[in-house]
Amino acid sequence: MLGADAGEVLAVVQTAMLAGMPYTGLRDAILTHPTMAEGLNVLLSSVPPDTNTRMAARALARWEGEGGRVPTAKSD
Repeated sequence: MLGADAGEVLAVVQTAMLAGMPYTGLRDAILTHPTMAEGLNVLLSSVPPDTNTRMAARALARWEGEGGRVPTAKSD
């Protein structure tokens, strides 16, 4: 994500991810005004609820199966 105040939006998303919150937690949150992060409510309101919940659960299970580590590129 690039642009003015992108760090603010990413901090909100990162906090939700670290807490294990589903996207609905951000979608339904009351965020302080005025901020760029308020746009997350609008963005996430169009996400189909069931599909992404299952997709996130699969991604989390895969991540935990890999030892909970972020994969890094191997250098030659």
